[in-house]
Amino acid sequence: MEVLQDINKNGNTILMATHDYALLLKYPSKTLKCDENAVYEVVQRKG
Repeated sequence: MEVLQDINKNGNTILMATHDYALLLKYPSKTLKCDENAVYEVVQRKG
């Protein structure tokens, strides 16, 4: 994850798919929750 954070700090967008919601809570980000091929929630966290 540190490598991805460094890439993101340089202004690049990171797109990652995971089933580990606890992992997402550790990092400030925008999270799109999807189910049945549709986005059903967008969560924006500040760091």
